[in-house]
Formats: sequence, C-alpha cells, structure tokens
Amino acid sequence: MSGDDHHPQITIPGYGTIQGVSDRRQPVARFMNIPFGSIPQRWKPAVRPQPWTGVRDASKQGSMPPQEIIDGPSSFLLETLETCIGKYEDLYDEANCLNLNIFMPSQAVSKSDSDTESAKSLPVFIWVYGGALRRGGNGVNLFDATNFVARSISLGRPLIVVVPNYRINYLGFISSKELIIDAASTGSSSHKQSVGNWGFQDLILALEWVHSHIHQFSGDKSKVTLAGESAGAVCVNNLMLIKGAQNLFQRAILQSGSVGMLPPMHAEKDGQLYFDHLWKKFGTDKDNNEDVSVQEKVEILRRVPAKTLAEELNTYEVTFFRPTIDGVLIEDNFWSRDSRSRLDQGLQWVLAGCCRDEGTVLVPVLGANTLGKFNSLRSRLCSPSSFSEFDHLYGIPKSDAEASAISVQLINDGFFRFPIFQTSQFVLEHRACHLSRFHFDSSLEEIAKGDSTVGAHHGSDLLFMFGSDTVLQHLTEKEKVLARQMQEMWIEFITAPDPAQSWIPKVHSLEAYRSSSSKDEGVAEGNRMVDGDATDDEPTTLEDVRFAGQNQAIWFKDDLTVGRTTVERLTEEKLAFWKRASEYHVPEEANGRSSTEVWFNLFKMLE
Repeated sequence: MSGDDHHPQITIPGYGTIQGVSDRRQPVARFMNIPFGSIPQRWKPAVRPQPWTGVRDASKQGSMPPQEIIDGPSSFLLETLETCIGKYEDLYDEANCLNLNIFMPSQAVSKSDSDTESAKSLPVFIWVYGGALRRGGNGVNLFDATNFVARSISLGRPLIVVVPNYRINYLGFISSKELIIDAASTGSSSHKQSVGNWGFQDLILALEWVHSHIHQFSGDKSKVTLAGESAGAVCVNNLMLIKGAQNLFQRAILQSGSVGMLPPMHAEKDGQLYFDHLWKKFGTDKDNNEDVSVQEKVEILRRVPAKTLAEELNTYEVTFFRPTIDGVLIEDNFWSRDSRSRLDQGLQWVLAGCCRDEGTVLVPVLGANTLGKFNSLRSRLCSPSSFSEFDHLYGIPKSDAEASAISVQLINDGFFRFPIFQTSQFVLEHRACHLSRFHFDSSLEEIAKGDSTVGAHHGSDLLFMFGSDTVLQHLTEKEKVLARQMQEMWIEFITAPDPAQSWIPKVHSLEAYRSSSSKDEGVAEGNRMVDGDATDDEPTTLEDVRFAGQNQAIWFKDDLTVGRTTVERLTEEKLAFWKRASEYHVPEEANGRSSTEVWFNLFKMLE
C-alpha cells in the first residue's frame, strides 16, 4: 500500500493503481468507481476494461446504468447522489456504468501488499441491487456499506463488501429475433450469442473480477457470499443455476425474490414486444418498414441516446423487465428436473425469506384495487373450475377496499412465498448445500406514521440491514437495536467457517403451516396482514436464537425483537393451489412460462 492513512492506495495488477478514502469516523476504507467491465456497443457483452496510467481517483461514486428519473421528491430509501450532481450525464453513463464499490477494514489495506494469496482471508459479501430489472445502482445511499463493515469489525468478524453495477431495463434485458440475428453475426462463441441477459453477463464479469483481484484487497475468493433483494435476489437465484457463474461464489442470500418471481421469457415471443415497441417509437420514417434490414433496425436503435430510452420508461411504463431463455445462459424455465439439477455444486449455504406485508405497496401493479379488476385477477390466476377453491382460501371481496386487502394476501403468497418455497425445494435436493430461512415482520415507525397500512412492506428489511447513515437518522433507538441484530445475523452467515456449526437454524424439510382456519391470514387493522404462526416458546433475544432448534426460521417480529418460528407460512391447501396456478396458462407448446406469468401482463401496455 502507498498513499497516506486517509487516502490509501492499492495496485491492481494488469490495470493500475487506485486511491480510495478512509472514513474519518469508522475504521473503514472505501474504493469507489473501480471499472470491472467496458461496454463496446449497446446490446453486446461487456469486455474487460483497459488499464490506466497514473493513480486513478477511487474516492468518489461513479456512473450508474441509465434509468428514468423518478418524478417528485425521492424517499430516503431511493436517494442517490443526484442531488449533488447537477447533470444527468454525470450520474448515468451507458458506456462507463460497469464499476464497483469496495468497502473494507482500513487495517486490511496495509496487508494487501502481500503477494501471498493464502494470506488474504477476509470473507467477501457481494450485493446485487433490486429494482424490477428496471432501475437501481450502486450509488444509492442505502447501499453505503461503511457501517456494515464497521459492525463486522466490532464483532471480530471483519469482511469486505463489493457492490457492482449491471445493465438494466432496455439496455440490459431486452430480446428479439433481430437481436438474435445480430448476435449470431458477430461471433461464434456461445458467450457472444447470448441475447437478452446482458445484465446477468455483467454480473458474471463482476464475479470474475472479484475472483481474480479481491486478494489485492485482502479478500478470500473462496469465501464469497452473493446476495440481493427483490430483482437483485432474482439475479442471484439465476446465477446459482447459470453454468458461467459456477464456483464464483459459495453462499447466497435471497431477500424477497427468486427465479419464479420474474420468470424468463422467450425472445421471439414476449421479448419481441419490447423491441417492436422501441422500433415503433424510434425507428425510421420510411413508408415501408419492411424494406429495413434486420441489421439496420438494430443499428438505428443503437443510436438512440440512452437518456431518451430511459425517459421512455416514464412515457410508456413497463413495470418489470425479465431475463430471456436464450439457450446459452438460460436454457429453459429452470423448473424442470434437469434444470434443477444444474444448481451450482459448489454452493454451500442459502438463506432465503421475505417480508410479511410484501404486497401492500405492490397492489397497483400486481393486484386489484377495485372489484372489477379483482375478477380479472382471479381469472388470470386460476381456471373457472378452481374459482370455488380460490374463494374458500382467500374470500370474496364485497368492496374495493376488500379487493385490495385480498390482493395483498395473493401477492404475499403467490408472488413471494410460493416461489421462495420452490427455490427452497431444489436447494434441499442439493444435499451438500445447507438451507436457512427467515421471515421479516418488522416495520419502520416513521413510515407507519405516514401510512399505517403498509406494515412490513416490500424492501422493509433493507432499512435495517446495511445501517447506512442515510437510514439511521430515521430509526428509533429500538429500531437501531434490531438493525444491529440483523447485521449480526447476516455477518454470521457470511463469515461462519462451517455452515453446519453456525448457530443460525438450518432447514431440513419443508412442512406446510398448520392452521385451524382456511383463511389463516385475516385482514387486521388498517388492512395490514398478520401471520399467526408463532411457536409456543418464543425467544425474545438474539442469544435465544443462537440456541434455537433446527428446522425453524429466523423471525424478525413486529415488536422489533428476534425469535424463531415455523419455516413455511403457506398451508397445504395454499401450496397445492399455487402449484396448480403455476401450471395454469402454460400453452401446449410448452413455451417456458412460469408461475408468476399470471400475475402481470407486462406487455399489454406495449401492444
């Protein structure tokens, strides 16, 4: 290491020297905007970046993937450096967005000069941001991991956090027959022929960079945990199954997301609608578009400024983007027996779970807030022959308010819990891999003051996990205690030498929740969902959880304490219903559509 204590420097062989910054309050060093990839052209696989001369400034946040600017005041959950940087082009840059941020113990920087890789022993935590594969970036203040690393140091379990960017929306997850032809014309390697999953390719490149260079930061490439929330968890779950990512990480955390939440689509069917919409909007003015060649179409759309494409997300909104079955990275819908056997054999441990009230903030895009829309939702979820079972399990709404409340239950169960159950099943089939589960029922007092109905909504767990300064200023003292407990659990998962010996409970079987009522999740005050699945013996401190029995889930309770509870919150009836629902609407030609396709017609806005 060179530089001074406040401006540490690290040399990355083959690239150059970077100069970061040490936090003045915590024993943590930050190295920001480290390039791990370069995008040669839109809708092309990224390549390794070029080396640089001199010392590269790594003290400031780099560019993020182009995306729309959210109108109105941003919540503190989604704040970025945008308030500090005046120009869009300074914050979002398509060509230079593939960078990563590293947070590490300051003391470990001095050890990074050693050439002996075996001396680099710190576990590595790689975070993949969510955002419906539509928005997000490592510049979101929520993902400042300074305090998280400091917490690991105070526990005597120091670690390193890496937060990479990856391409999103029209730039990262779009596919069509034109793009397939374009990819085939540029090279014979299967890597170059992958279409529609450029965001996944970016993440694989980031994982490869970590594998090759993290020892320069005192990290251990054999102790890597890959984690994400929402669409970030979808990415992680896909990478658990993609051959190109195997052996690049050993543990995985899935927070409120899994493969089944955003199932892959077919390029020349569903994916084509994205491309056709862009062509209709930005294509040539020629009278006869049939005279435009495939290559010309692609090149014309490549010339559309990234900011213009991002603004189109506001004009003609697509709620979610999805990966593509391209026959290269993703060969099928992952739910076949052959696909499930492709789970990375080097995977040691998976932690998965979701928030209690995921659906409260998602009803407008996934559910039904009127009686009329509710009938349409029911028709998409199950066949007419199953309507009576549906009504028995979830009830018949008599008002718009009841339609919204039941929609919350449906989203909780069908969009989050059942896909996580499916993923848990095939993790358990991988005998060498341990499984742990969690339920997050805690909510933030400040948010509840603004809307008491949202409860432990989608993303609530993030407010407690990283402990960034941006969030801490909004937490009560009791909420800060829970945040420290959650951080301790995640740090234990990341750093435990042997999963089998860790105090975090393991799951050995998936048993349906037993309830005396078919509608076991009644609508409580403020239309908030309440689960009644506590065990008789409820631990109230983190120390109690350490000694909890196996085959139980970690429980972050609504009273801001930590306990343990049953693993599954779906009854046998509901599990059976959602299994049938996952098979409903699958065409005879087996086009690969999966369970949550019934939740949303992503493309009706494009037709």
